[in-house]
Amino acid sequence: MPNVREWLVDAIREGCPTPAVPPSSGTAQQQQPPPVPPHAEGEILWWLLTHRRWVRRRAERFELLDDRTVLRRMTVDIVLPARVMDHDVDRALTAVPITVLAKKKLRAFDLRGEEGQALPALSTPDNVRLATATLRASARSVLRHDAHPVTMAVLRYVAASDAKAAATVVKAFDPAAKLSDDQLARVAKRVLEERPRDAATGPLAPAVAEIRVLGADTAFTRLLEELAAGFVLLTPHVKDGTSRRRIVKLGYEEGFDPREGRRRWLRRSMGWAPSQVDFKIPGAARAASYHAEVLAPADAEILTASARAGADPDAADNEFNPGGRTHLHLVNADPQYEAPELRVELRARRSGLLHSAVVTCALAAALLAGGRLRLEQLAGQVEAAATLLLLVPGVLAAYVVRPGEHALVSSLLIGVRAMLLVAAGCAVAGGGLLLAGLQQSTRELLWTWLLLVALACFAGTAFSNLLPMRPRDESPR
Repeated sequence: MPNVREWLVDAIREGCPTPAVPPSSGTAQQQQPPPVPPHAEGEILWWLLTHRRWVRRRAERFELLDDRTVLRRMTVDIVLPARVMDHDVDRALTAVPITVLAKKKLRAFDLRGEEGQALPALSTPDNVRLATATLRASARSVLRHDAHPVTMAVLRYVAASDAKAAATVVKAFDPAAKLSDDQLARVAKRVLEERPRDAATGPLAPAVAEIRVLGADTAFTRLLEELAAGFVLLTPHVKDGTSRRRIVKLGYEEGFDPREGRRRWLRRSMGWAPSQVDFKIPGAARAASYHAEVLAPADAEILTASARAGADPDAADNEFNPGGRTHLHLVNADPQYEAPELRVELRARRSGLLHSAVVTCALAAALLAGGRLRLEQLAGQVEAAATLLLLVPGVLAAYVVRPGEHALVSSLLIGVRAMLLVAAGCAVAGGGLLLAGLQQSTRELLWTWLLLVALACFAGTAFSNLLPMRPRDESPR
């Protein structure tokens, strides 16, 4: 059999047109890969969100900027599988899920790669499209068929709406709500009316039946609730063919509210109770290993740090040090879709204002106690009055006003500063009583009340130095 080169030369000499493949070459026509199924990307994203082993490690750092803002920095080490549910990941996947964030405006948002290069994040329309595809795949796994167009319109509404509006629709899926078929149909109609571009035709009865079936599935409802309250942060999938491992770094600021009622606020401001802060860490349930580091602000220290709601407490490894940091390592967080929380309790450092406050209150109480014993001899003496009028306020000025103090620490010391000011005010008032022309009995009565108030302030600041106490076990569970 002549080779291909000789056949081409003979064909050119004879002036014949050259066919694409010589009939005698025996070369088989290269087969084209099959087309990507339309729902493949949604199924892959659903699989990635329900499995955690492909995320080797999440390391997150919390830095409290003030009493209402925290800076969160996260590093995610991922290894994408080659195939998921018989789908080629590189061909079907266009974006990689990094984490789930709350549906609110992000401040100081920063997304970077392993070498520090800036990475793009998907736009809101693309994010809604992929979130809807993920819910479609999850619903298909429960229903065993494609969801009704009206059901898909409801799921798309949950993915696209803000957290408050989406939460009202999610309640319709809850069997505990015990909504009738007519009530569920009205919910679907309202969704179609609010988003005309998602309008779907057809009877509502099949959609109502599907909503009941989906609401009875725990895994689906957890995913639905999570995508109603937050959104999946997605970055484009880089198909370089060299390595399936990627390291992504994320940073942003978010607000938080300390967990406290009126009574707890009073005890916390007096320094008798710690400030308790909860951070949602959904990434802990989506990683083979999760590590959190919390940095306490200056003049504050961490009492406890623990994981809650979905994290196995036996898998938590806590480490405390006197430098104001704590480390929490989770090696097992389950079940899937759970949203663990990181609870941190902080208190003001004893070596700062608290020690100075108790000393100052003790000094004011001692001066008033000594003056009460010799009140008749001190009446009208300018030197004694000057001691009370000038000494205690001078000591007080060095501790009450502290420029540059962290806002969280200031909120922990409001009551302590108030007691310090009251004790100093009692001493100043005592100096005024020595100079005032009052009867001796009246002066003694008022002085006794000032002494009692100063002693109460001293006792309060003393308790502030003792409470809250560190737990005996430095590794809280």
